[in-house]
Order: sequence, then structure tokens, then C-alpha cells
Amino acid sequence: MSTDVTSHSDVAYKDLPNDNISRVVWWYGGIVKNTSPNSTVPLIEVLFRELSDDDIMLVDAESYSVIKIPVSALDGFKIGTIWKNRKEIGLVWDIEHYSEEIETREIELNLANNMY
Repeated sequence: MSTDVTSHSDVAYKDLPNDNISRVVWWYGGIVKNTSPNSTVPLIEVLFRELSDDDIMLVDAESYSVIKIPVSALDGFKIGTIWKNRKEIGLVWDIEHYSEEIETREIELNLANNMY
């Protein structure tokens, strides 16, 4: 199930597939150097998972793709947003309908004396 949101981008992102498959922004990966001669803005890897035709379930574990976007564009790729044909379609994927348990962890950072 997905939730309708009012604000979405009408801007197509050229590095996403244009294949009529719904994909959800699943997670963010590492930051990598931008090798473009026209930009020095670092890139970040964004992991997309494919959704079934009804935008409810993930297809399978192997149905994913990773694209690199400028860090400055990250706000447009929020976790849970659904994309199709290179565009965000204005829906947010509903995690509560996903059947796998998500592991959470707590960490404690002590930044005093450069210790962590």
C-alpha cells in the first residue's frame, strides 16, 4: 500500500530506468567522488527496490538498482518515495505492509577527547 503525498517532482531523472516499473527509494549508500569535469559536488549512491504492479510488495531481493546522484539533490530522493519512468509519482511506500522485520540498533557516540 502507498500513501498519496501532495508535493512531488515533475523533473525526470536521467539515470533512472524509463521502463514503467515502480521503484521505491530503499536506502542510501556511500558518498563517492564526482568525476564530471563540470561539477565538484560529491555523489551519493541511492538504492532502489522494485515494487509489484500494485505498488504494495517488493518483487524480490535481486530486483534493485543503485544510481548516483549529487548530494545536493538528496532532498528529492527521500526514503520511501516511489519512482516510475524516471519521475517521482507522488506516493510514499507504506512500510507497515512489508512482511520482513526491520532490525534496529542503538549506538552511543562519545565525541569527547576524539573518542567514539
